[in-house]
Amino acid sequence: MARFTAAALLALSALGYAFVPSKKAYAQGSGRCQSGGDEAAALLSYGKELATNTDSIYVATRQRYHITATDSSNVELVTSDSVCALAGDAYNAHLSVAHQSANRAVYVVRIGSVYIVTDPSSLPAGVHGLVPNMIFDANFALLAQFAA
Repeated sequence: MARFTAAALLALSALGYAFVPSKKAYAQGSGRCQSGGDEAAALLSYGKELATNTDSIYVATRQRYHITATDSSNVELVTSDSVCALAGDAYNAHLSVAHQSANRAVYVVRIGSVYIVTDPSSLPAGVHGLVPNMIFDANFALLAQFAA
């Protein structure tokens, strides 16, 4: 799998591109959370870089994504099935009926009170990299959405 640095992914996402790992790259966690493998580590790293970097492209991207700058200690990979269930259901609600899936399992990274959610089961075949598909506030209201 091609590896991208957080800065390269951020620059591409700022231009409107969405990059996510291929379906086979995901490691299913228990229940509604995806939590294993390099992809979880990459998403967490991306979240920490996005939350803490003071470069102007990161500042602009935080504004675009409605994310407040914070210390890396306020960024975490979510492994709580109850939170992942809420995130998965919120993600599902913003898809067309044809693409909805019951009990959707997702990767979730919390940055302060904002959640970055990536859905491994709805990715186009052959797409590599990692950028979130949707960003939600603490009540799981959609803040930003990205076409994959």
